[in-house]
Amino acid sequence: MSIINSLDIKNFRCLKNFHIENLKPITLLSGKNNAGKTTLLDAFYFANKINKPDMLIKLHNTRGIKLNQLTPENLWGDFFYDRNLELSCQIDEYIAGKKHSLLIQTKNNNGSSNLQLKTSENVISSVNYPSLIADVSFEDVRGSVITSITGDSSINQNVNGNLKAFSFPNVIYLDTHKSYNLNIIEYFGKIDIEGKTNQVVEVLKIIEPAIKALSVVVIGGVSQIFALTNNSSRKIPLKSMGDGLNRLLEMIITVIANPNSIILIDEIENGFHYSILKDLWKVLGKAVLSANSQLIATTHSYECISSSVMAAKESDFSDKFEYIRIDKENYDFVINYYNDKLLDNAVQNEVEVR
Repeated sequence: MSIINSLDIKNFRCLKNFHIENLKPITLLSGKNNAGKTTLLDAFYFANKINKPDMLIKLHNTRGIKLNQLTPENLWGDFFYDRNLELSCQIDEYIAGKKHSLLIQTKNNNGSSNLQLKTSENVISSVNYPSLIADVSFEDVRGSVITSITGDSSINQNVNGNLKAFSFPNVIYLDTHKSYNLNIIEYFGKIDIEGKTNQVVEVLKIIEPAIKALSVVVIGGVSQIFALTNNSSRKIPLKSMGDGLNRLLEMIITVIANPNSIILIDEIENGFHYSILKDLWKVLGKAVLSANSQLIATTHSYECISSSVMAAKESDFSDKFEYIRIDKENYDFVINYYNDKLLDNAVQNEVEVR
């Protein structure tokens, strides 16, 4: 797995001109509200999932936004700076020093939609929707992805050039607006086949030491993960055992089941008591590095920041760790980089680094 080293952004969401570097296998982002942390996660996901028709809707879902009708303005307008669809958006990733470039525009083309819509007065009107055109390049790979709206709730996508055979990095986004990843049962099954469920159980004991086994049970046609504990003879639905335990399950299962991936976690501290954060970072750090993956997470918590550097130091992955604080001054961004030694020194001297 070649990790993302740096990112250049123009006209994406709130980021008009933005550059970030020094991204490590384990990267923690922080900053005040509206500093662009979650937007960065969106950019990583957008750039590497551009060939997936449902990517735009999934990104809206990470913000808790449900779309009742699809139009260019509400489907992809939010992803352009100042919601200006006349702008071009550029995202350049550097993966192992190699440039992966994405140029996004809204324009009419042969695949643009010509829809017949019925208004509230029952008058039929013709609406010509432009398409979202993404030109992609990575070394000798060139092509375009054309996303068009084909109805109130339908999306059509055409992939051109040699992008059809191109393997985009596997990016998984864990956000704060859903309690369970839809693929969690499939991930658990993969881990179970590989005989790794004991690894998950040991991690969950950080929160609930009584857990001794996990299994999938189908009730009423719905698959759920159940836990067997030391103090009960009956298995218990894990969903009934608290949000923190289930979020920890989602994180660790996602990492173990998806080696060679980029895992994005928004507000990683949510649902966890500060006292377990160091252990959380230890197990996640170990799992990410063992899976040859990259973890990029955001936080608002000082306890989460201080716990991350302590875990990196105690678990010997300091050279794989970077903390980055994003400050916004008017319309400009100031990026502050902290390697393990600088961050450890700041924490020891109680310097404000959030």
